Amino acid sequence: MIHSPDKKSAMKLLLSICLLAAALLAFFQPPTNPDLHWHLSAGRYIINNHSLPRTEILSWTHPGLPWVDFEWLTQVIYYAAYSVSGIYGIFALKLAALSLALFFILRTAALYGEGNVCIIAPLWAAAALTNLDLRPDNFTLLFFAIELFLLEKIRISGSGVSVRKTFVIAAVAFALWGNMHAGFIYGAALALLYAAGRFWTCGTAAKEDTRLGFFTATALGGFIGPLLNPYGWGVYKVLVTHAGEMSFLSRYIREWMPPQPSYFFFPYWILLSYCAFVFIWHAFKHSALPREHYLALAFFGAMSAMHSRHIIFFATLALPFLENAARAGGERPLWKHIARWSLSAVASLYLIAWANDTINAATWNEIPVAGAAHYLADNSTVLSGLKLYNSREFGGYLGYALYPRYRIYQDGRYLFHDFIKPVATAWHTDAGWQKYMDSKDIGLAVIQRQHDDEILRQNSYQTPAYITMMPPEKWTLVYWDNNALVFVRNTAAPQQWLDVHGFSLVRPDARGLALEKIMNRYGSPVQLAAELAMLKHQLSADGAMLSAKDEIVLWEKLSAYISGATKN
Repeated sequence: MIHSPDKKSAMKLLLSICLLAAALLAFFQPPTNPDLHWHLSAGRYIINNHSLPRTEILSWTHPGLPWVDFEWLTQVIYYAAYSVSGIYGIFALKLAALSLALFFILRTAALYGEGNVCIIAPLWAAAALTNLDLRPDNFTLLFFAIELFLLEKIRISGSGVSVRKTFVIAAVAFALWGNMHAGFIYGAALALLYAAGRFWTCGTAAKEDTRLGFFTATALGGFIGPLLNPYGWGVYKVLVTHAGEMSFLSRYIREWMPPQPSYFFFPYWILLSYCAFVFIWHAFKHSALPREHYLALAFFGAMSAMHSRHIIFFATLALPFLENAARAGGERPLWKHIARWSLSAVASLYLIAWANDTINAATWNEIPVAGAAHYLADNSTVLSGLKLYNSREFGGYLGYALYPRYRIYQDGRYLFHDFIKPVATAWHTDAGWQKYMDSKDIGLAVIQRQHDDEILRQNSYQTPAYITMMPPEKWTLVYWDNNALVFVRNTAAPQQWLDVHGFSLVRPDARGLALEKIMNRYGSPVQLAAELAMLKHQLSADGAMLSAKDEIVLWEKLSAYISGATKN
């Protein structure tokens, strides 16, 4: 059957839409980034005070510590959008930034000749999936994709813009980038790699090559432009500090760890391996692939293998460059066409399966520590004067929701990197953790609930680790839900208040212990029923009831069983 040109065009359009739709699924990750709310706190401060934060204000641990807020412009934009439309306003910004970035990635691939460049969209989205959550980095990706398109366009066609004008334009663009996110350094590095690749290509004729001047001026503008920010050299001081901390950050912070051989990183490893094979093969064949491509892929490929946060840059470069490599040898044989379409189809199915497991409308407004924050707000008259410890992941929202009544212990900012290793070390043992809490004079603790935490064996029942980490003789559990535990030191609050608000029977993952205590007369069915009623009241008040629904049902069954056994 011979299809008419119109039918072929319609089929091509439909196929392109399907491929783009599969790629766009990756943009709809629920907004779970725990750093989001400290960005909102900074944006709120800037808008309310008409000035930038210069020192730390949210914590009691580092008050007055100098803070270079290099993402201040993004934070203002975020807070403005959040004030108007809540989390959906910020998500709309993310969707726009990522969609535009994908557009420029496809435009870059289209520079190399005719063909359906949409085929790379799901491949890119699958490889970069772990880097597509809601964060200021979304704007860095957009700037990076635009820069790549312009660099490649100039590499192919040349530039009629003078070196001086190129420098000015680059400096202004990078100044904007540098006030939104510190990822400008990757853009400056990319321009520098292009300049090095052009110099390598031209050799002695480098002075006459206008493209070398364009790339060099862009790189200089990329490094100098970001100095046009309210903190001056402070941005580079932070970057140098980050570089010095990278060895320990890569052990404790997931996004700075190397990508693991897991389901989520599988597309990335396939792309990295295939890209290395193609470019090494072309190198041995002495094919005329741009040396700019070799240098950029070598640098960002190595960076992505060391730190998963850099995968997005490698994927953004690799897929358009592979398109160029595929077309460098002329017409592709049929088997290569089949292989490309097959890989794109597999990536699309991967994204569909991921979306089916991950995208859930019920999780969009779910903030893991919101229930605990609501409880602390309700009991601020008793608890707000205590020194608060909070998990790093909880600090962003607690600071946003509770400041200035409470001051947090830490959040995800670089200001608190000095706490990462001591906290992780102390958490390894009960004695170490209790010593750490005592040394900081902590009176109130909001701790992330570990559902897969180590379970210790005590008597005939399993004891959750938090009971030995925060022993009842020192700490009273006053709130818990599916995500967070709130403890008050027994000597830090009035005993009468602790007796009313504390849980000694109805505690997470401790139904066996509750039954044992009642059987040994250390508790009663009446007390169990009262604590269960208190828990249900707390969870219904802060909206956390749904997430703990299954656990509530199990406690109700236990309470009914004990009540029935007692009557009989």
